[in-house]
Formats: sequence, C-alpha cells, structure tokens
Amino acid sequence: MDYIVKGSKVLDDEKKEYTVLDVIGKGGFGIVFKVKQDSDDNIYALKTLQVGFAQQEYLDSFRHEGESAVKIRHDNVIAYHFFQSENLPPYIIMDFAEGGSLQNFIEEQKSKGFIENSELQKIFLQLIDGIAEINKTIVHRDLKPDNILISNNIFKITDFGLSKVSEDDTRTSTFKGSGTYSYMSPEAWKLETNTVLMDIYSMGLIFYELATLQHPFSEEAISGYEDWKKLHLYKNPKLANEINSNLSPIIIQVIQKMISKIPSQRFQNWNEVKSFLEKEELPKTAHSSVIETILNKKTKEENEKTQSRLEQEARDNQKREKTELVEYMFNEQISSPLKEFVDELNSQVADGKILFNGSSLRNNLRLPNGKNISIECEVIFEENFYRKVPYEWMGQRKYKSELMIPKLRNDKIIAWGVIKSSSNKGYNFVLVEQKDNPYGNWILLSNTNNALSRKERTPEPFCFDYDELEKELPHINALHIYDMKDEIFSLQKIFDLITEEI
Repeated sequence: MDYIVKGSKVLDDEKKEYTVLDVIGKGGFGIVFKVKQDSDDNIYALKTLQVGFAQQEYLDSFRHEGESAVKIRHDNVIAYHFFQSENLPPYIIMDFAEGGSLQNFIEEQKSKGFIENSELQKIFLQLIDGIAEINKTIVHRDLKPDNILISNNIFKITDFGLSKVSEDDTRTSTFKGSGTYSYMSPEAWKLETNTVLMDIYSMGLIFYELATLQHPFSEEAISGYEDWKKLHLYKNPKLANEINSNLSPIIIQVIQKMISKIPSQRFQNWNEVKSFLEKEELPKTAHSSVIETILNKKTKEENEKTQSRLEQEARDNQKREKTELVEYMFNEQISSPLKEFVDELNSQVADGKILFNGSSLRNNLRLPNGKNISIECEVIFEENFYRKVPYEWMGQRKYKSELMIPKLRNDKIIAWGVIKSSSNKGYNFVLVEQKDNPYGNWILLSNTNNALSRKERTPEPFCFDYDELEKELPHINALHIYDMKDEIFSLQKIFDLITEEI
C-alpha cells in the first residue's frame, strides 16, 4: 500500500482488518484517522507517518522506538496496539479518545474561568503518572496540549512514539523533528543529550497553561524560530499567580521549579514533582495570609533575580556570536587572502621578506625596510553606543540617553576598522548589515580633504580613529571639510600601500 485514505483497509499483527472511516487530525508528521475494527466494530485511531529516512540507522531507531512504545500501558497513556514499519507508509493503531485534546479543553475552559486548585492538582497528578510511565522507556520530547487527549474524563498522553529513546545522545533536529517550538526545553534548543528533565520542563509549561489558561509566552511578540529560541533560553514568563491570583503557593512553586532554565534546578524526577504537589495544604490560621504573601514575594524576587541573570547571559551570548561572525569575516575576506599574497610574494624573493603577524582581528605587515602596515578591526556592541542627546523641556535644555549605533547611510555597522601605514596613509573599513545576508559586507572608506578644509591633513588618503570616524560617518556625501567615499572592500588598496612603502 502506498497511501492511506478514507475507505482503506489496514491490518494489525493478528491480520485483523480495520476500515478507515475519516480524518480526525493532521500534523507535521502525518494524518490521524478514525478506524473501525471490522470483526467487532470497536473504534480506534490510526496515525500514518509522512516521513522519510535518509539512512538505515534512522529507520532502525524509528522501529526500535515504535516497538518500545507499543509495550507502554498505563491509564494515563494512550495505548498503542500495533506499530507497522515494514512497509510504507508506517502506521500506528492506538486507542481512540472521544473527549478531544487538552488544547480543546483549555480553550473551552476560558469561557468558564480559572480551574480550582484541587482540580488542577488532580489533572497534574494524572499527567505526572502518565509521563512517568512513558519516561521509564523513552523521552517524549514533544509534550504539548495537542498531544494530551481526554477519554471518559481521564487525561491520556499520546504521540510518544515519535520521541527519542531515554538517555539517547542523538544531537540532531532533523531526524523525527525536535519538538514543538512553544514547548521545547532549553536543552532541546541546544541539541543536548535527551533526558527526562526535558519532559519536566515541557510539562511545566503545560501546567502553567492549565493554571492560567494561557501559554507562558502568549504576551510576547513572536515571529518564528529565533524568537522562540530566545524566549526558552533567556526569558522567564510572568509568574502564574500574577495572572491567576487564586493559585496556591504549592502549585506556583511546582510550576516555577519545573520550568527553570537550568536543568539542575528543576525537579530531577517525577517522584519529586509528585511528592511536592501532594503536600497537604497547611490549615488556615491567623497568619496564613501573611505567610502566603511572604512566599509569593520570595518567589517573585527569585524570578526577577533569575531573569536578570538570563538577560546578562543573553547579552553575553549575543556578543560572543557577533564577535565570532566578525572574526570569521575578517579571516575569510581579509586576513587569509592577505597572508596568501604575502606568502606568494615571499616565495619569489631571496631576502627582504615581509613578516606577517596575525591574530583574530589584527594583522601587521613588517616590511624589509622596517616600515609597517597595520590592519585592525573592532566589533561594535550596543552597550558602548548610548549617547546623551539634548532636548527641550519647559524651556530648559535637558539630556537623555539614546542608542546610536553607527551607520553607513541607512545600514547598521557591525564592525569597523583601520588600515594605516608608517607614512600615515590609510583607509577605514566597515562591515555593514545587509538584507538576506547574515554575514554582511565589507566596505572600504577613502578619506580626503575637501576644498572647505582650512588645515589640510596629509598625506591622502588618511584614516580616522574610531571616535572621529563615528562623527564623520553622518557626513558621507555631504558638504563637509572632508570627503569620504565608499566602495566594496578590495585588498588591492593594501597591495598598493605595500608597493608604496616597500
């Protein structure tokens, strides 16, 4: 069989026939059908997987996971009865849940109001029991409300057959997907080793959604992959009790600990989560209100402290990635080609060779006559470009701090540099942002005197230091004491300097 459609017949391992009745769901991995077993008219669900396998080891791993999933049996887990992977398309026959998904449940609950703490606890415990049983065999890695179904008012986890074998060290996001962006753990974004802690994080987000009836990051502006990645890595959601003030301190603490960005700070297994959640609420006393206020304040302070650390981590990571990009571009298009030229030149002279010294963003050419040509580059970081800008307020001149990233015309500058010879001739160069080009483009700046110059700078062309360059960039192509011309960067200008200085 090449495909499954309404009216198709499929078989299980006992050669029992099932008739495909209708489509009941679609997803990134395939289609879910409602099917009827012909011999007894019992209703099941059938999921056919629309996947391909580039390597035999992927198919073997997929089969292993499917075979493992079929063995899992628990009241809070959708039972997989048969897994077929010998022929295409592969498919799974599983229990049918007539009550829809947890996602539907949450949407319907929004019109009714927040769920009571006691009811939340019951739902949480069902889901903990289900995922704990699954995690004995596999790490789910795609927990989300759509993958939790309801049957006879019992919550059941499904879609674990597409997950990874427990403790598997497969670091790839291409084989069987890497989860749903909105529920992926920080470790999943980093493609780290699969562990149960990933599922604890994802389930914590689901608990948050049940407690507040909204996704933890529903108030954020999100356009795609990169936004989700940054949120899961560097942003703490608003505390759940800031949305639902009726939540008990126990539920708040359970959720906060489950969704910690740092795996070691989460509960380390489902027994820990369950034990904490089952703590008896202390009897109300005259001090209960004050104690609850103190607990909530402590939780909020810890959340703010963690968020401050995450923001610094995000800034450090952004600086590191930007530096690595500039270093790559400097080496790829300036340093390496320049060294190749020097090596070629040196190979053709008996003596009087050029000495080339290079580091990540610095090159120096020591010529045979003792003269030098230096090329250096600096990465531009936002934190260094907040400037005081004057404004008028009630007739008074005041100042405010504004971010003023240097630009070449309308393009932001990622990095800038100086090329300078012993005779003080030189150029500036900048790496500017470009649409549809994450690496940017190098631009060379030639600076000369204008007729307006009262005191000419010599020799020409000359380079500006960074403070002066920042002030001169806005005057490009404007009537000014200096003329600045820009062109696509070319090593020929450096070759010309070598020729003049040697």
